[in-house]
Amino acid sequence: MNADERFFRFLYGGTTAHGSALFVLMVMTTLIGGGWGMLVVLPFLAWRETRKASAALLVTFGVAALVVTVLKNSIGRARPFVSLSGVTALYGSPTGFSFPSGHATGSFCFAGFVVGMAMRVARENPARKRDAIVSAVGAIAFAIVVSLSRVYLGAHFPSDVAVGALIGFSIGVAGAKGFEMYERRNPSPTA
Repeated sequence: MNADERFFRFLYGGTTAHGSALFVLMVMTTLIGGGWGMLVVLPFLAWRETRKASAALLVTFGVAALVVTVLKNSIGRARPFVSLSGVTALYGSPTGFSFPSGHATGSFCFAGFVVGMAMRVARENPARKRDAIVSAVGAIAFAIVVSLSRVYLGAHFPSDVAVGALIGFSIGVAGAKGFEMYERRNPSPTA
């Protein structure tokens, strides 16, 4: 048994997990982190003050999704509940390949974007530095829980979520930096 499988078995909820409070938390987190959470961004497209940043975040999500799709189909790793004995998917029946985790990539993409924007806010408005830090830490904490939920529910190996987290965070920070560069070149007219 390799280290990835040992760590998986340590974090995996097992078949006795159903109905526990932790199981419910993991299912709720995996649902929000599975793309449905992106719907929260859509109303922000309606407001002029948040439209550009929201659009930049959605484009960043699109880039992350494309990278995950290409890697999953290129690598073709089977999910733990397919490749390991005694493991079942505790929630739903995820299809497709396992590596890297799309949930981890997407949630860490969001966290990376928030961190990038928070760094900008803290740099440009020191009075809002504390708020920026709280936002960044909250986004990272949520991304960690989403990623752990995928292992707990038997859908991914720890290495799937670790690599997804690295990819997603990198793309998210790059998206925030790209948005910042775009805004510098195309400043909004002042009211």
